Amino acid sequence: MTKAELLIDLTQFVHEPARSGVQRVLVELIRSWPNGTVAADIGYATDGGYAIAPLERAAAGLESHFDRGADEATDAPASKSGQWATVRVPADDLMDRYPAYLLPEVSYRDDVLDLLLRWRSYRPRSTFAIFYDALPQTHPHCFRGPQQGETSRYFREVSGVDNVACISTASLDVLVGRMRRRPAPNAIVFPLGADAIAAGAPAEPSAPATFVCVGTVEPRKNHHIVFAAFKSLWRSGAAVRLHFIGALGDWIGQSPKDFSDALTAEPGRFQWSQRARDAEIHQALADSAAALYVSEAEGYGLPAVEALAAGCPVIVSSSLPALGTLPPLGQMRLDTISVDTVAEAVRRAAEPEFNARLRQDVGRLRLPTWRESAAQLAQWIRKTLDSAAPAN
Repeated sequence: MTKAELLIDLTQFVHEPARSGVQRVLVELIRSWPNGTVAADIGYATDGGYAIAPLERAAAGLESHFDRGADEATDAPASKSGQWATVRVPADDLMDRYPAYLLPEVSYRDDVLDLLLRWRSYRPRSTFAIFYDALPQTHPHCFRGPQQGETSRYFREVSGVDNVACISTASLDVLVGRMRRRPAPNAIVFPLGADAIAAGAPAEPSAPATFVCVGTVEPRKNHHIVFAAFKSLWRSGAAVRLHFIGALGDWIGQSPKDFSDALTAEPGRFQWSQRARDAEIHQALADSAAALYVSEAEGYGLPAVEALAAGCPVIVSSSLPALGTLPPLGQMRLDTISVDTVAEAVRRAAEPEFNARLRQDVGRLRLPTWRESAAQLAQWIRKTLDSAAPAN
């Protein structure tokens, strides 16, 4: 077995599994990681040291996190993580064991950030990070004060890392212009895969037309505007249905119960799945006329491109970073997000002929896979490590 040269730190994921978009990225990257390019181990902080697991062993445990049913989802991977680990290493010995370190997630833990600081101070050329966004800093009105305070050290530490992979051009711009305030010596933008839930040929949409909205149900993702748009359509007699897939999030300055009560008052034409397996999400996309993703505060917007990869047209905010490199095929891009603009887009997307053209256009898109995404990230790390190695 090849000796690992890279430690990938998943401490936050192991201790706080949340089925978030970031954690989906981690699962898919680990599952697709090309160990032949950069041999890696997975580690997480525990009891003053680090538990270490071989990549393949950890990947199997992480994969189950998004495949489990609703009752089991919150138990993985934290409750099972002890089954992956094959060795425990004192944190002070990690530099002796691994030539390189990658922090691929947002972490609020001082033990992880202390390690990141130590690594980038002594081995800046072999310290790597993935940067998603700085929404608690750039959109403070969407987050509670404690959340902004908890994340401030993470942003400070990651902004000092020289080797940073950003998930979008927008996140790179924030890193350089807002967090570092100076150029990043070795920063890249790498594409996120879109094929995690794309399984087989897309089905035809059901009748009456159903629209699905995947993501945590919270104000910054504009679920309240989507729901109000559908209520307007229902009052006008439109035969359309709406399906939310996602847990109830944090409603800043508002009562989440008031909104959730309003949702449950529409049986028959509205469905809310607070937890769903990937297979269920794929089926919902296959049955839908279009997916809605009209958030205006995102680092990327992965559910939108996952819907497209599953063959489902999308109604999206035109500012979504995930769309930056894509032609507008199969997409209804909205410059303004309002009840009226969303309702009009839904009305058009429900028309059979127009919907058929949207779906035909989706089939012309070329979307990145997770295998390609992991390969590009690993090749960048390989190139960086090789360029830092002393010449013979």
